[in-house]
Amino acid sequence: MRPCWPASAARRAYTELVDDSEFLRFFALCTPVDEIGDMQISSRPGRRGARRSIEDLRAIPWAFGWAQTRAMLPGWYGLGSAVATESGELATLRTMARDFPFFAVLLRGVERALAVADLAIFERYARELVTETALRERFVRRIADEYHATIAAVLSVLEHDRLLAHDPTLARSIELRNPYVDPISFLQLRLLRDYRANPSTNPKLRDAIRLSINGIAAGLRVTG
Repeated sequence: MRPCWPASAARRAYTELVDDSEFLRFFALCTPVDEIGDMQISSRPGRRGARRSIEDLRAIPWAFGWAQTRAMLPGWYGLGSAVATESGELATLRTMARDFPFFAVLLRGVERALAVADLAIFERYARELVTETALRERFVRRIADEYHATIAAVLSVLEHDRLLAHDPTLARSIELRNPYVDPISFLQLRLLRDYRANPSTNPKLRDAIRLSINGIAAGLRVTG
């Protein structure tokens, strides 16, 4: 059996997204990454230096920001593109999923991230927080295309008709908790809009954003 997992394709898809000159601006607008950076949740700042670049952004606010928007992007982005490069090797990929523990664990992790993600809510964050239409549509479309391609790839390789078909307990847990997390996401959106329109406003608004960040993390049981 030849090595067929095209890690380079996954890496290329991921780096082409994050290395785009406009991507960091989209990320900062669409997610509460700057507000997370103001929280006293670690001994280090969200960035390694004064520059605003992907390289200087620490891993925790990067993953945490995407989790808050419900996109969970770092957990799955690139796998759909990678599997597409091996469309003629589906049988081999299925064998790997059954017999290679590392590959099986990787797929299960991606599947869980996809199951926790809610792209409709992510798209609402983008729609309400990124006012520049061209910037918003450019990246939302790109992310959505990879999201749907990755779901299709995972289901095809695992030979399932739905995510978490092998783990109904987790699937049910996500189904039960989302109705309680969704209102916090919508509230956070309103708070972020008001705060960013006037950052010098009442500090209680900033505190409310911090509480919403904690609430979403607790509800999803994940920070990134």
